[in-house]
Amino acid sequence: MRYNSFSLCRLLLILLLPGVFLACQPTPAQDAIVNKGDSVLEAALAATPLPTQEADTINTAEPHVSHWTEFCKINDVDLIIDVPVEWPVSEYPAYEVQPREFRPEDINAIVDYFVPEAVSVRETGYSEQEILENLEAAVRGYWYVNDDGGYYGPYEGQEEDIAYWQEQLRRVSEEDAVQHFEPIDELPARKTFINSDGKEVSVSARGSSWAVAVSLGQLPIIQPESLVIGGTAIGNEPKGTTIENITIRKEEALEEATRFLLDIGYEAFQFSGAEKARMVNGITEDILAAGWRLTFCRNDGGYAPVDYTKLRYSVLRTNTQVAYSKPWLSERIQIFVDEQGIRFAEQAYPIAVNKEINSNVTILPFKSIQEQILKRFQYEFSWGESISSITVERVALIGGLIRMPDHPDLGRIVPTWLVEFSIEEKDLENTDTYFIAINAVDGSDVNILGY
Repeated sequence: MRYNSFSLCRLLLILLLPGVFLACQPTPAQDAIVNKGDSVLEAALAATPLPTQEADTINTAEPHVSHWTEFCKINDVDLIIDVPVEWPVSEYPAYEVQPREFRPEDINAIVDYFVPEAVSVRETGYSEQEILENLEAAVRGYWYVNDDGGYYGPYEGQEEDIAYWQEQLRRVSEEDAVQHFEPIDELPARKTFINSDGKEVSVSARGSSWAVAVSLGQLPIIQPESLVIGGTAIGNEPKGTTIENITIRKEEALEEATRFLLDIGYEAFQFSGAEKARMVNGITEDILAAGWRLTFCRNDGGYAPVDYTKLRYSVLRTNTQVAYSKPWLSERIQIFVDEQGIRFAEQAYPIAVNKEINSNVTILPFKSIQEQILKRFQYEFSWGESISSITVERVALIGGLIRMPDHPDLGRIVPTWLVEFSIEEKDLENTDTYFIAINAVDGSDVNILGY
């Protein structure tokens, strides 16, 4: 039984049963998920910022905890905590933020970085080669997974797709498709720019995201090694496949990506994670390049970095804030680098910082946070029938994004305790990383993957 498919209703029923215990610290009096409507956060943010010389004493009521070691039992499930506590700041600013949208001039600045001597442009997906790829994919059909691995087979609308791409192939003319270079003047846009040296850069951009691919074709897909190892990342690829033949060191890749971000004026981001990865043609499934996927997150306030791409939802997710408006995800950047340099980059869910709400908000003592975290583990894993152990892999103070009730277009970045953990299942291999995030100001749950 997979952890993330467990029935929430069944979980909540078990929580009402007697005999569930957590053999750790004494069970705290407060609820496992603190009420967000009790105005504690509002009062703390509105309070006078703590003087710098008093911040450490008042905010923690104890010296900074540098390491957390604890072994617990939740019924038959082992909870193992033996990690450093990442506490990168001694003052705790909070910010008001709102979503923003990319403009054509933002995208043109990125295009200029990759093709400074662009001479022509065409719509992506309509060169002769790209049309042939689409036609071949339509003829091949969809990939269907079965007990033997899988197979390509027909799909609804296949004949119409084949006819469409055959007609496009009949009509294509490279001379007609390619035009003299003009910058992007409106979004969304999906164009391929050709530099004077022949380098082709494909750009896909809209208000909420952009992606740039350098000499990778019309639909490149980034696949981290953690996905590839799971099997069937492409076709009938076996489980356990790893990414080989990477000829650039991680440090070199990071240097290249960092230089790019600084050159385009992205000082507000920090490195948050690296993983071996490859680029794959999403239509033909050809492997195009092998290198490193580097992720970056915002660094407002100097809090610890977060690699949002590797985190998965935990079971017990009480999140009333989704009712306020459409989902709002945390801003992130991914960059793929191989021996040729940056081959792919994308940014999504941009925000604008309107103002600093409080330069040094009061946070809860870490002991209270520890109790809250243990209580959350008790609630989430009291069932535990397919779990043998839970291992906490990281505890860090980050800047968590939360929504403002009754203000759908406003949010806040507040100090937040992030707990990353893995689980060992009795009958199933599980390599996912899950998370619990606790608001450091009022102890409430924070959904850092997005409201």
